[in-house]
Amino acid sequence: MENVFNNYYDASEKRSNKPVPTGWFAAHISKMTLKRDVVIKNKWMANIYNFYIEISDEAKHREYDIEQEDGTVQVGSGSEFVGRTVRSNGIFNFIAKGDYPVNSGGNDKYLEFCEVIGVECPDMELEVNGEKRTVKVLPEIDESDVLGKAVNVFIDTGKPYTNNDGIEVTPRIVRTFSEWANGETKDIEAPLPF
Repeated sequence: MENVFNNYYDASEKRSNKPVPTGWFAAHISKMTLKRDVVIKNKWMANIYNFYIEISDEAKHREYDIEQEDGTVQVGSGSEFVGRTVRSNGIFNFIAKGDYPVNSGGNDKYLEFCEVIGVECPDMELEVNGEKRTVKVLPEIDESDVLGKAVNVFIDTGKPYTNNDGIEVTPRIVRTFSEWANGETKDIEAPLPF
Protein backbone atom coordinates (compact mmCIF):
# COMPACT_ATOMS: atom_id res chain seq x y z
CA MET A 1 0.00 0.00 0.00
CA GLU A 2 1.34 3.36 -1.00
CA ASN A 3 1.60 5.89 1.84
CA VAL A 4 -0.11 8.97 0.43
CA PHE A 5 -0.61 11.89 2.78
CA ASN A 6 -3.93 13.42 1.75
CA ASN A 7 -6.07 12.78 4.80
CA TYR A 8 -5.51 12.90 8.56
CA TYR A 9 -7.20 13.17 11.97
CA ASP A 10 -6.47 15.96 14.45
CA ALA A 11 -8.15 15.42 17.85
CA SER A 12 -7.82 19.13 18.69
CA GLU A 13 -10.20 19.95 15.84
CA LYS A 14 -12.93 17.49 16.79
CA ARG A 15 -16.25 19.31 17.22
CA SER A 16 -18.40 18.62 20.25
CA ASN A 17 -21.72 16.89 19.69
CA LYS A 18 -23.03 18.04 23.07
CA PRO A 19 -26.23 20.07 22.89
CA VAL A 20 -25.83 23.81 23.28
CA PRO A 21 -26.67 24.58 26.92
CA THR A 22 -29.53 26.80 28.00
CA GLY A 23 -28.36 30.36 28.52
CA TRP A 24 -27.38 33.68 27.00
CA PHE A 25 -24.87 33.66 24.14
CA ALA A 26 -23.24 36.44 22.15
CA ALA A 27 -23.88 35.71 18.48
CA HIS A 28 -24.18 37.03 14.93
CA ILE A 29 -27.19 36.60 12.67
CA SER A 30 -26.03 34.39 9.81
CA LYS A 31 -29.26 33.77 7.84
CA MET A 32 -32.89 34.85 7.61
CA THR A 33 -35.88 33.04 6.15
CA LEU A 34 -39.29 34.60 5.58
CA LYS A 35 -42.72 33.05 5.07
CA ARG A 36 -45.08 35.65 3.64
CA ASP A 37 -48.84 35.99 4.03
CA VAL A 38 -49.39 33.12 6.47
CA VAL A 39 -52.97 32.91 7.74
CA ILE A 40 -53.06 32.57 11.54
CA LYS A 41 -56.09 30.99 13.26
CA ASN A 42 -58.29 32.05 10.29
CA LYS A 43 -58.28 35.55 11.84
CA TRP A 44 -55.03 37.27 10.93
CA MET A 45 -52.23 37.30 8.40
CA ALA A 46 -48.54 37.51 9.23
CA ASN A 47 -45.09 37.40 7.75
CA ILE A 48 -43.02 34.96 9.83
CA TYR A 49 -39.28 35.57 10.18
CA ASN A 50 -36.82 32.88 11.28
CA PHE A 51 -33.25 33.82 12.05
CA TYR A 52 -30.20 31.61 12.28
CA ILE A 53 -27.43 32.74 14.59
CA GLU A 54 -23.80 31.70 14.85
CA ILE A 55 -22.39 31.61 18.38
CA SER A 56 -19.45 34.03 18.59
CA ASP A 57 -15.97 33.72 20.09
CA GLU A 58 -17.30 35.63 23.10
CA ALA A 59 -18.73 32.29 24.37
CA LYS A 60 -15.16 31.25 25.24
CA HIS A 61 -15.21 33.81 28.05
CA ARG A 62 -18.52 32.72 29.60
CA GLU A 63 -19.40 29.69 31.71
CA TYR A 64 -22.37 27.39 31.19
CA ASP A 65 -23.93 24.31 32.80
CA ILE A 66 -22.95 21.74 30.16
CA GLU A 67 -24.62 18.34 29.96
CA GLN A 68 -22.05 15.55 29.65
CA GLU A 69 -22.45 12.31 27.67
CA ASP A 70 -23.15 10.40 30.90
CA GLY A 71 -26.04 12.78 31.76
CA THR A 72 -24.23 14.71 34.47
CA VAL A 73 -23.91 18.49 34.33
CA GLN A 74 -20.60 20.33 34.71
CA VAL A 75 -19.79 24.01 34.60
CA GLY A 76 -17.51 24.81 31.69
CA SER A 77 -16.48 27.32 29.06
CA GLY A 78 -18.68 27.87 26.05
CA SER A 79 -15.64 27.47 23.75
CA GLU A 80 -16.85 24.13 22.34
CA PHE A 81 -20.02 25.85 21.07
CA VAL A 82 -18.31 28.68 19.15
CA GLY A 83 -19.38 28.60 15.51
CA ARG A 84 -22.51 26.51 16.14
CA THR A 85 -25.66 27.62 14.35
CA VAL A 86 -29.02 27.77 16.14
CA ARG A 87 -32.42 28.71 14.65
CA SER A 88 -34.84 31.11 16.30
CA ASN A 89 -38.48 30.66 17.12
CA GLY A 90 -40.52 32.40 14.43
CA ILE A 91 -41.06 36.12 14.93
CA PHE A 92 -44.46 37.20 13.62
CA ASN A 93 -45.12 40.51 11.88
CA PHE A 94 -48.92 40.73 11.70
CA ILE A 95 -50.11 42.67 8.67
CA ALA A 96 -53.45 43.98 7.36
CA LYS A 97 -54.11 42.40 3.99
CA GLY A 98 -57.29 41.55 2.10
CA ASP A 99 -60.03 40.66 4.59
CA TYR A 100 -57.55 40.20 7.43
CA PRO A 101 -57.20 43.04 9.96
CA VAL A 102 -53.86 43.77 11.59
CA ASN A 103 -53.23 42.16 14.99
CA SER A 104 -51.18 45.14 16.14
CA GLY A 105 -51.00 43.95 19.75
CA GLY A 106 -49.30 40.76 18.51
CA ASN A 107 -46.39 42.69 16.96
CA ASP A 108 -44.53 43.22 20.24
CA LYS A 109 -41.79 40.64 19.52
CA TYR A 110 -41.26 42.04 16.01
CA LEU A 111 -40.92 45.59 17.44
CA GLU A 112 -38.45 44.33 20.09
CA PHE A 113 -36.39 42.57 17.42
CA CYS A 114 -36.28 45.69 15.20
CA GLU A 115 -35.08 47.75 18.17
CA VAL A 116 -32.39 45.17 19.07
CA ILE A 117 -30.88 45.27 15.57
CA GLY A 118 -31.13 49.06 15.34
CA VAL A 119 -33.93 49.37 12.77
CA GLU A 120 -35.84 52.59 13.37
CA CYS A 121 -39.57 52.30 14.14
CA PRO A 122 -40.85 55.90 14.17
CA ASP A 123 -43.90 57.07 16.11
CA MET A 124 -47.05 58.00 14.21
CA GLU A 125 -50.42 59.42 15.31
CA LEU A 126 -53.33 57.25 14.23
CA GLU A 127 -57.07 57.37 14.83
CA VAL A 128 -58.56 54.03 15.91
CA ASN A 129 -62.32 53.85 16.61
CA GLY A 130 -62.43 57.63 17.06
CA GLU A 131 -59.50 57.63 19.50
CA LYS A 132 -56.13 59.21 18.71
CA ARG A 133 -53.21 56.94 19.54
CA THR A 134 -49.46 57.10 19.11
CA VAL A 135 -48.24 53.88 17.50
CA LYS A 136 -44.93 52.54 16.19
CA VAL A 137 -44.56 52.15 12.41
CA LEU A 138 -43.02 48.75 11.70
CA PRO A 139 -40.82 48.54 8.60
CA GLU A 140 -40.43 45.36 6.60
CA ILE A 141 -36.92 44.05 7.17
CA ASP A 142 -34.84 41.99 4.76
CA GLU A 143 -31.55 40.08 4.99
CA SER A 144 -29.46 43.18 4.36
CA ASP A 145 -30.87 44.65 7.61
CA VAL A 146 -29.88 41.65 9.73
CA LEU A 147 -26.95 39.67 8.30
CA GLY A 148 -23.92 39.85 10.57
CA LYS A 149 -25.68 41.86 13.29
CA ALA A 150 -24.24 41.27 16.76
CA VAL A 151 -26.93 40.17 19.23
CA ASN A 152 -27.26 38.41 22.56
CA VAL A 153 -29.58 35.43 22.35
CA PHE A 154 -31.21 33.21 24.93
CA ILE A 155 -30.97 29.58 23.79
CA ASP A 156 -33.33 27.01 25.27
CA THR A 157 -34.90 23.69 24.36
CA GLY A 158 -37.50 23.62 21.62
CA LYS A 159 -40.47 21.38 21.00
CA PRO A 160 -39.46 17.69 20.68
CA TYR A 161 -40.08 15.94 17.36
CA THR A 162 -39.40 12.55 15.81
CA ASN A 163 -36.74 12.60 13.08
CA ASN A 164 -36.65 10.47 9.90
CA ASP A 165 -34.88 7.66 11.78
CA GLY A 166 -37.72 7.45 14.34
CA ILE A 167 -35.62 9.04 17.09
CA GLU A 168 -37.11 11.76 19.29
CA VAL A 169 -35.01 14.91 19.09
CA THR A 170 -35.27 18.03 21.25
CA PRO A 171 -33.73 20.90 19.28
CA ARG A 172 -32.10 23.98 20.74
CA ILE A 173 -33.72 27.22 19.66
CA VAL A 174 -33.24 30.95 20.15
CA ARG A 175 -36.12 32.17 22.32
CA THR A 176 -35.15 35.82 22.82
CA PHE A 177 -32.89 38.47 21.29
CA SER A 178 -31.34 41.39 23.16
CA GLU A 179 -28.79 44.05 22.32
CA TRP A 180 -25.10 43.15 22.44
CA ALA A 181 -23.86 46.60 23.47
CA ASN A 182 -20.22 46.26 22.38
CA GLY A 183 -20.77 43.66 19.69
CA GLU A 184 -19.50 44.44 16.22
CA THR A 185 -21.26 43.56 13.00
CA LYS A 186 -19.60 40.61 11.26
CA ASP A 187 -19.17 40.52 7.49
CA ILE A 188 -21.50 37.73 6.28
CA GLU A 189 -22.43 37.34 2.65
CA ALA A 190 -26.05 36.61 1.76
CA PRO A 191 -26.51 33.06 0.50
CA LEU A 192 -27.01 32.61 -3.21
CA PRO A 193 -30.70 32.28 -4.15
CA PHE A 194 -30.33 28.82 -5.71
